[in-house]
Amino acid sequence: MMRNMVTAPLLAASFLLAACQQETPATGANSAQIASAGATSIAAPPPIEFQCPVTGTQLTFRPGVTRTALGPDPSDAAVCLQQTQAGAQQRLLYGLIQLPADNDAAFRRGLAALWPLAPGKTSSFPLNFGQYVNTDTWRVERAERRVIAGEPRDLLVLRRTLQSTQFSAVLVHETYWYDIAARAFAKLEVEVVRYPGRFFNSSFEATRIQVP
Repeated sequence: MMRNMVTAPLLAASFLLAACQQETPATGANSAQIASAGATSIAAPPPIEFQCPVTGTQLTFRPGVTRTALGPDPSDAAVCLQQTQAGAQQRLLYGLIQLPADNDAAFRRGLAALWPLAPGKTSSFPLNFGQYVNTDTWRVERAERRVIAGEPRDLLVLRRTLQSTQFSAVLVHETYWYDIAARAFAKLEVEVVRYPGRFFNSSFEATRIQVP
């Protein structure tokens, strides 16, 4: 979930959980490799064009935190609508960035360049917050199968790095698992190497996935 901060941007979580804001300890520098333990490599699918989750798709992340897909925004095909368990509607740019958000234009351009998703695809773009400029880099790493929500799921693994281009104060890695069938991000692992203040993104993993 995006949050505003004076010193630097806080990153997006995905198909998502506003209520899941818990501190996550940093993992080691090789967290992307460690995270693949227990997964099986699979052949990469054809490049995946962006589509919002099918209306009615539900992901549960913990008791009380379920998100229900409402389909694409009729006025903006890059925005997916979802409903929280409390009935609030949210707008997510490319299924990731809750709108409105700081730097939403930069996110729109940068994430548009990442789709269609395919291993090896990369996108890097600046995020400007006043006098602070960070580089946000995304890479589609691989396709794999792992158990999420109690069953094997075919996934694309995306690696994100947020790094300051002016100072050495910011270095954050995030690994996302995109569920191909659900068209949603089902798992996130966060590695905070350096960050001034509190970093609001937390690791999560879906405990239930239901696709109509």
